[in-house]
Amino acid sequence: MRESRPSAFTRPNVARIAASVAVLAAFSGAVTTAAQAQSEAPVEVLLSTPSPSPTPPAPTPPVPAPTPAIPQAPIVKSLSPANGPAAGGNELVIGNSSYGRTHTVTIGGVPAEIVGRTTVNNGEAGTLETAVTVKVPAGTPGTTVDVILDNRTSLTPPSFGGISLPTELSKYTYDAAPEEPSTVDLAYGLTGNALFKTLAKGVVPLNGSVKATLDTASGAFTGALAIDPGTAKLNALGLIPVSAKIAIEPTEPLSGTLTGTDLAAAAKVRIKLPSVSVLGIQLVGGANCQAKRITSVVLASTDPFSPAAGGRVAGTFSLSDLTGCGALTNLVSPLTSGSGNLLAVNLTPKA
Repeated sequence: MRESRPSAFTRPNVARIAASVAVLAAFSGAVTTAAQAQSEAPVEVLLSTPSPSPTPPAPTPPVPAPTPAIPQAPIVKSLSPANGPAAGGNELVIGNSSYGRTHTVTIGGVPAEIVGRTTVNNGEAGTLETAVTVKVPAGTPGTTVDVILDNRTSLTPPSFGGISLPTELSKYTYDAAPEEPSTVDLAYGLTGNALFKTLAKGVVPLNGSVKATLDTASGAFTGALAIDPGTAKLNALGLIPVSAKIAIEPTEPLSGTLTGTDLAAAAKVRIKLPSVSVLGIQLVGGANCQAKRITSVVLASTDPFSPAAGGRVAGTFSLSDLTGCGALTNLVSPLTSGSGNLLAVNLTPKA
């Protein structure tokens, strides 16, 4: 037998359900009315104007560079003198502009001794050093070097008080080395003979000296020839003995050239015969007994000639007629005058 359950729709329950439905209906109506009222209310629209962009600041005008002031560190403004001997030791005045003192000076990287200063009082600005004097150190001949004060690597600024300072102001030049002398003085002893091939033939011994100055660059030389008086033993016509005292006196300097080891020289001399004796009897002579014309002697080396060692030279000469020898001049003159005479001498360096 099925068990029966009590029904929900009893009278009390029906009453409660009806009351709940009424409440819900009332609430729904209220919500709908409120929504309608809200939708019908005017809408307020707020418009806002955007803020303007900020104005950029004006560019700052450039600040002009200040006028250069006199530097605290010294700057080379002048050199006096701008050159000097490579041996150094001379004084150099360096014009500068610096408050305070220059402490070091280098010339070509070598310290220079400061031996003097020149300063002026610049009022409130202080004492201004206008120059410093130094002893120049030795340097390399012919070079130009930097003068630096207080180890400043910048020798001169682009401008100083608006005035351009060229770098040449800080350049010092060492004088070039003097050229080596191209001349050398030479001295030789002279010994040899002169061979007369005239009617009175014979040999005249010669002794003397040569002093010369040689230009080593060109090879040219000039000098003085000195020959001692001598006595000639001649033989006239192969039969008659003739004795003649002979003096050879230069009238012009000796001159010539040395090309390699080849020597060429020329001398002009006056030949005098102070005494000429035949068979022991003096026939002519005197202080004015001499050849009428100047005798030219042309010489050349016969073997390699060296300025240091000397050498042998030889040549020819002529002897003109005699003059001023006395009453028998015309008799003796043919015996001694003539050409083709020979001369050969050795030149030996003197100590």
